[in-house]
Amino acid sequence: MYDSCSKFKYYRRLKSLRDYVLIHQDQHLVGVRSRESGLHVWSFGFFERADEEVLLPSLGLALPMADLYRGMRFSAKRATLG
Repeated sequence: MYDSCSKFKYYRRLKSLRDYVLIHQDQHLVGVRSRESGLHVWSFGFFERADEEVLLPSLGLALPMADLYRGMRFSAKRATLG
């Protein structure tokens, strides 16, 4: 929760920051905050399926979730990004 809320509050002040990515360590779950056209407007996207691609708009990249989590095994317990 600290990374997705309190820490982001500080990072978003960096004018050069375009994408803020949180990768969950216990399950397929990635959150991406992306700066829109203005300096104070951010969009937020969740990626949860192993067959999805994580989009990083400012870099024009689509990273396969399967590549981000290659070799990882997860327990049945699920968590969320706040």
